[in-house]
Amino acid sequence: MKSRNTTTFFLNGEKTAVTGADNSLMLADYLRERRGLVGTKIVCAEGDCGACTVLVTKKSRDGKKSSAFQSINSCIARVPQLDGLSVVTVEGLSQEQHSQCSVQKAVYEAHGSQCGFCTPGFIMALSELVDRRKQSGHSNLSEKEIKNALTGNLCRCTGYDAIIRGASSINPSQAEDLEKRYCSKQIERELQGVRKTPLVIETEHFSLAAPTRASEVTTWLKKGYRPLSGGTDFGVQVNKFKTDDTKVLSLHLVEKADVITVSSNRVSIGVRVTFAELRRAIEKRFPEFASYLDIFASPQIKNTASVVGNIANGSPIGDSIPALMACDAIVVIQSGAKKRKLELSKLYLGYRKLALKRGEWISGIEFQIPDKKTTVQFLKSSQRKDLDISAVNGALWIERGAGGKISKARLAVGGVGATVLRIAAVEEKLQGAKLSADLRASVVEALQKSITPLSDVRGTSAFRRVIVGNWLNETLKKIEFEARGVRS
Repeated sequence: MKSRNTTTFFLNGEKTAVTGADNSLMLADYLRERRGLVGTKIVCAEGDCGACTVLVTKKSRDGKKSSAFQSINSCIARVPQLDGLSVVTVEGLSQEQHSQCSVQKAVYEAHGSQCGFCTPGFIMALSELVDRRKQSGHSNLSEKEIKNALTGNLCRCTGYDAIIRGASSINPSQAEDLEKRYCSKQIERELQGVRKTPLVIETEHFSLAAPTRASEVTTWLKKGYRPLSGGTDFGVQVNKFKTDDTKVLSLHLVEKADVITVSSNRVSIGVRVTFAELRRAIEKRFPEFASYLDIFASPQIKNTASVVGNIANGSPIGDSIPALMACDAIVVIQSGAKKRKLELSKLYLGYRKLALKRGEWISGIEFQIPDKKTTVQFLKSSQRKDLDISAVNGALWIERGAGGKISKARLAVGGVGATVLRIAAVEEKLQGAKLSADLRASVVEALQKSITPLSDVRGTSAFRRVIVGNWLNETLKKIEFEARGVRS
């Protein structure tokens, strides 16, 4: 198939073509250094502070809109990752030169800016919220919604009260229509044509391939290219000089990579499905998991990071891995046109070492949805509530059978070994048993014998043991009391 060598996207309504070495830049650097759009700031270069926030909208390959505009961290997104999308910066929010949009005006009038360095990021994050509410026909913003939307933005001088007060005064129904301006039918037709053609970039120090067919991914893997889905971890590694990978295999154009299928008892997702998209898909069918996703990361990260990418990254404290293991997750592994399936618990051979052969990649994942006889509980322990890496995490799946006995149990824990672990010793003790104080003591003891947590900056070994042991005991106690109809 014929390919192209130019990254193409719309930037504040202007069709933009990026060639050559500029494709190796992070979007924030490109905006500031090549386009003079210095409203986008760079502070942490890790996707933590939100000063670099921009908006993007994307549609599936068949042209159906998957969401309204969404915020992303431009400091950890390489330029080709915006290929085929429409991008809006803080400069693009104004209706005309030197004017203010409704979000900018509201924050300004509430004195929500001092030094102004973080302000553009706050404006962009709020603009996502306002645009989403406008598209859904709502005319007011709650304080909780505003705070949730701003979990990925930090301010060092103003404090948040003025920003929240300003945001509370915004009426989304009267806000500017970003979609009409920056994702019109004409713009989307052009972008849809862009997304149908593979992208291949070759420069002296950087190469990128973006095939459109899943069957072609293996060819590039065998040439030494590193697969890239959301890239939220990879972008940080590049910025902090912790990787010298110069051959990147982007999956952003692969057909059906963003498909989510929800059946009566299973969820199936493609390699490019983000955490934000997964949450929207399971919110009604699996609200416990949806709520757990709320405390994962910032909106900017969840709009970019893919679920499969989190799994393939293989971190022993990756928050989605214990949850998916407990939900009987199966990974779909592909090589060329051939596919095989493997239990997620068997994917990890050691610290970030996967059971993949040369040329294989994870093209999707499937997991189970609980029924009325099943209880699923999740654990995430970190030093702060929002946007933080876990010290320890876990998930417990309990199915209740006849006579109050447990018919099936799955327990997965992260942060207690070189990989996320399924705790077989605990599962065996729970299987076929009735919950009691003695049983709880027995399974907690079995858990402690099965884990080998380390001490680091996020917590000591003893701390991790106490957290996961107490969580398991209290969770089982809660399930026991609920089975008896007693509030714990």
